[in-house]
Amino acid sequence: LEVRGSTAVRTGGPWKGPLKIGVLGAIKEASAETKQNIQKAAAEFQKRGVHFVVANGDVSEGEFDLEDAFMMLGDAVKVPVFTHIGNSEGKGSFTRAYLKANKTHPHLFNMNWIRQVDLGGIHLFSLPGYYNLKFLHGKAGCHYTSKDVHVLRQFMEKVPPGDVKILTAHGPPKSFGKQGIDVAFDAGNVGDPDMADLLETVPVPFGIFGHILEAGGRATSNLKTGAPVKLPMKKPANRLYFNAGSASATPWGMLNGKQSYGMAAVLTVDGGKAKMEFLTLRKK
Repeated sequence: LEVRGSTAVRTGGPWKGPLKIGVLGAIKEASAETKQNIQKAAAEFQKRGVHFVVANGDVSEGEFDLEDAFMMLGDAVKVPVFTHIGNSEGKGSFTRAYLKANKTHPHLFNMNWIRQVDLGGIHLFSLPGYYNLKFLHGKAGCHYTSKDVHVLRQFMEKVPPGDVKILTAHGPPKSFGKQGIDVAFDAGNVGDPDMADLLETVPVPFGIFGHILEAGGRATSNLKTGAPVKLPMKKPANRLYFNAGSASATPWGMLNGKQSYGMAAVLTVDGGKAKMEFLTLRKK
């Protein structure tokens, strides 16, 4: 990859064949148990021939764990890792930890800075941070606004017609219904309406999201209804948006009444369509 300002470009012509993306959402911390989860995910990614990995925010909730979390990622995953900030990290702490880890792990890429990865006919865009100030890490957190979404739209609209666009963001877009990927306990659909409009109108057919951990393990092809995609997927879809949940080993209560002890996902894009699968990293 050649980094050209805010864009990383893969040289060598158009991407050929399926593109496989591993996803690690909300790693949260660098405990021994979570490290085992990340190592298991890396092994599963390798088995499936994953080309690169996305860690889409909340790499660590603790300022002092960020460096350990980045090192953990760099040690376990050997393919390129694209990571960006969520709502829990401070901007300065995220940058310092990334820069230190990147010295020994050059396959880590900061998608706070690199906002577009041009793979040759397939483009990965990032929207770092979170839209709701109420849930940010104090004044040090990364808050994006409607203006930032508009600027991202302008970048996306420059993509040649027929090329595939994928968005990675920490928080999900606004959806509807109890099966939506943005459903929070006692709060309903809490996703970002500006992001949902972006996905619909640009359009952006595929999206990688998280943050609402209790809705992890959900996927949809229709944000307007929130209707779930039947899993495991047997056929690829023209549109696909999913909530990757949390890779952390810390137990998290899910909307279905079960507990999650760590999950990951694999997105496969091929011929303008996509499939995905969720991976269980740990059982009780």
